[in-house]
Amino acid sequence: GDGMMVLDTIRSYSFVACALAENGQILVVFNQPDVGGMHPIVMKRFNEDGSADPAFGTNGIVNLGSEFFFGGGFLLPTGDSSVVVIYGSTITRLRYDGTVDQTYGQGGRAQLDSLGWGQFRYVTGAKHTPDNRLVITANFYLNGTETSRVLRLTSNGQ
Repeated sequence: GDGMMVLDTIRSYSFVACALAENGQILVVFNQPDVGGMHPIVMKRFNEDGSADPAFGTNGIVNLGSEFFFGGGFLLPTGDSSVVVIYGSTITRLRYDGTVDQTYGQGGRAQLDSLGWGQFRYVTGAKHTPDNRLVITANFYLNGTETSRVLRLTSNGQ
């Protein structure tokens, strides 16, 4: 073909992030259109052939929350088949089946806006280290000034 494959028709306000898992599956995070006054942010996993992976969440979709997030995020597949999702000030780790890893952060989530470094603005970069820690660059607004920070979280999101 022409090198393009239509994975699915996703009606969405905005894509947040996408990544390729080690096994070739495609991961996408996006905001869904208005659902009862909310704009859920969801993750969908596709098989290599473009079909939704029924082993992930419900019919290939996991609802990550009801906040509306405009802008880029990060998806970081890990070597243990889980994936770290960063959107807004939230970091969530999902297991292979799409369930939230409750051992990560607090209740499966780490919040960047709770670090005491001022008002969180946005994440500018994210990578895993060889020992599975997460290194993030982010901007905060503190005392009238925007500041940049480099964070290194432990492998359990602390």
